[in-house]
This record gives sequence, C-alpha cells and structure tokens, in this order.
Amino acid sequence: MSYQLSFYALDHARLQAAFGSGDQALVDRILVDGDLDDEAQDALRELVLGERGRELAQRPAGARVERASAVQAVAIAAMVTALGVWVGETSHASGGAGGFLDLLTDARYAPPQFADHGLAWKLIGHPIAGLENPGDFPQWGGLDRAEMPRFVGDAGTVFEPPDDGDIAEWSADIHRAVRAALAKGRDLVTIYG
Repeated sequence: MSYQLSFYALDHARLQAAFGSGDQALVDRILVDGDLDDEAQDALRELVLGERGRELAQRPAGARVERASAVQAVAIAAMVTALGVWVGETSHASGGAGGFLDLLTDARYAPPQFADHGLAWKLIGHPIAGLENPGDFPQWGGLDRAEMPRFVGDAGTVFEPPDDGDIAEWSADIHRAVRAALAKGRDLVTIYG
C-alpha cells in the first residue's frame, strides 16, 4: 500500500470562503467529478451549503481546532482538489511512513535544503476552516505565500538533494511543488492519504 502527499496551488482565503458559501455550482462540480459516497456527499453539502459550513466560516481566528469526522475529511479533500490547481505530489510505501513523517516532523531528519525546518509539519498538520484530521486519512496542511520562501529559500536558492535515496526523492518532489505554487502566486494546500 502506498500513501501520497498531493500539492495544490490554492489561496487559503478562497478555500475558507467556500465553507458556508451556498455555492451550489461548486457542490455540483464536485459531485459530478468526484467519487464521494452518500455520506460524504451529505457532508459536502453541509460544509458548503449548510449550517455547519456557516459556523466554520464565522469562527474567529485562533478558535479551538476541532477534529473533522471521517466523511467531513473526505469532503474537504474533494473541495481542495476542485478549487486548487495540482502542482505536484510525492508518495511512499506504507513501510516508508516512518522516514517520510520524520522528514516532515523532525528537524533532525529534514535536509538542510529546507530553509525553515519548523514549517515542514504544516504540510500535513495545518487546519482547514478550524478542522484537522490527525492520525487518520485524508489529512491536510499547507503553507501560505509568506511561509513558502522561508521553507525552500528564495528564488536564487539551488536545491541539492540529500544523499539518502527516499529522502532525496521526497525532498525534491516537495521542493518542486512548493516552487510551483510560488510561481503561480498562490498559497499551498496539501492532501495526504
């Protein structure tokens, strides 16, 4: 079994605005393009068209983060893929999960090419609309436009992959995707699962 971290160029404000927006066209586009089961379709409608979405949209900054239900998580992933522009991905086998997660969550394992190691965890652990899904799939994260150069360095920074095969591949994939989102002038949103 393999796991994939997909990267989308998508302004966080645009994604946040979809919650409780009443955007029936967005819901219709996701339902036509997606493979959501009945429960996930209901969750999508509630997040975009319903009261739950309006509640999430009106939450003040800094409010307590809540855990998304399994069907909400699937619906949020569908919203990201519908609203964002795919800019890259990286994957690992289930046996490589430990090394992959170490790369993202433990600065001791991150390559020096990631200028700000403290930001890597946000690629799989940044809430969307005050919701997170830790320890389950799909998970999500992202970086805003100000964080991305701090993470991968400025435009003149040359990326030299580390010597470790898997870490080199994952690091290069992440670096390319972050650079692609920067080039599009948008924030970065990720889906991991």
